[in-house]
Amino acid sequence: MKDLHTDYPECLYNSAKDLKLGTVYLRYLDLPIPALITIFELERPAVLAYNQFRKIMDSLENQPDDEFSCKGLFVLAIAQFETMLNDLMIKILQFYPQKLSLLKGVSTDEKTTGLAVGQEQLLNGEVINQIIEASVNRVAYGSLDNFLKLFAKVFAIDLKDLELEQILDELIEIKETRNLLLHNNLVVNELYIKKTAGIKRSTEPGRKLSVDKDYVLRSLNLIADLIYSIIVQVRQKYGHFTVLPLLKKLFAYNFTSPIIKFEEFCVLNEGNDIYDGPFNMPAGRASSENFFLEFWQAQRDGGALNGAAMVHLGGSVRKLAFLTEVFGEFRFPYW
Repeated sequence: MKDLHTDYPECLYNSAKDLKLGTVYLRYLDLPIPALITIFELERPAVLAYNQFRKIMDSLENQPDDEFSCKGLFVLAIAQFETMLNDLMIKILQFYPQKLSLLKGVSTDEKTTGLAVGQEQLLNGEVINQIIEASVNRVAYGSLDNFLKLFAKVFAIDLKDLELEQILDELIEIKETRNLLLHNNLVVNELYIKKTAGIKRSTEPGRKLSVDKDYVLRSLNLIADLIYSIIVQVRQKYGHFTVLPLLKKLFAYNFTSPIIKFEEFCVLNEGNDIYDGPFNMPAGRASSENFFLEFWQAQRDGGALNGAAMVHLGGSVRKLAFLTEVFGEFRFPYW
């Protein structure tokens, strides 16, 4: 297995590995802003998980069949898979919080606990993000079958494209073996028999299952193939959400005047997924428009903002705060 890499544009050199535009978006839902989704942020949890699986499998293949190592790496890998699913769900819901309605009424095996919201969360706009995380964690406590089907629904991915039906029973068995390992020393109990579906390694309570090198490698290969399929489907569905298309939407949000056009203000560098200079200031612009045009220019050439008094912004101070956070995430290099 080879590492997978995200094809980041050069303009994200400073920020590619820690983009958090989803959390920024949730803080400004009171504004008519576009979704801040990019494929680079969205797919990252899956790419990281796939590469981690590759390292775990390489480590297993190059060592003796040691019981403790196999069990430890098995537990680590399943935890990595579950974390990836949760992180992907949280990411897509940050960009499309209206999809939270899809999680309502989903049954779990755990009692739903109340959501505690502190003053700090209220003040910094983290309430919706906390609701998203709590909702995803609640659903994750339920059956793997329901979670994966809901995952596909939220991402608008066809289950057939993931070939989930062919491997679901085996995935469930793998998860329940992990649970037995953690909670019952791999001794089969009624819970294992009840929760596993078409594939059961034993229906005899009290029998001890094995987690050897062959079983772990087969299990991890199966999950790695699923992660790869998820990455392929996410890229096909969301791969067009790159930097420049988002910047075009942000510019249109920032400037509603027909005299201010993005393609006339700057050079749209489609090949490098960014905007470049030289910059042209349109005639007849208002003082607030002049301020924001200089702001956009400064993100690419480091120029000064002239007359940057807040009085020129009128009711656009919050818009400035939003754009400052967005460009603070991008941290574009100078043109």
